[in-house]
Amino acid sequence: MSLDLRITRIASQHNRVITWSQLLAAGISRRAIAHRVATGRLHHSHTGVYLLDPPQQASRLTVLTAAVAACEPGAALSYASAAELWGFLPERAGLIDVTHPNAGATRRSHAPPNPRHIAGANDRRQRVRSRP
Repeated sequence: MSLDLRITRIASQHNRVITWSQLLAAGISRRAIAHRVATGRLHHSHTGVYLLDPPQQASRLTVLTAAVAACEPGAALSYASAAELWGFLPERAGLIDVTHPNAGATRRSHAPPNPRHIAGANDRRQRVRSRP
């Protein structure tokens, strides 16, 4: 099976999102990952998270999935982002709310991808914002 087919099969199970660790576990080398990013076959989203589609063409579900994948295991969409996913609120641009299992911390991710991490205020939150 080709590397690209392997990548597509894994990412297709995760709304067209794949993580660095999933790529390595599938036997994809760092060099092969870098080559796919350079040639536009993978698109960097967050630290250790890649999309099969360019961020501008990715579905909202893909963007939400990438935000959760950027967080530690056990993280989940929360607040308005979870309500959006379930159809209780309309789709909205801006911050994506993700809750971590650690001490109830919340990370907010800005769409589109390519975040940088900014420590939050005294509320033990982190914000992940897209680069200008």
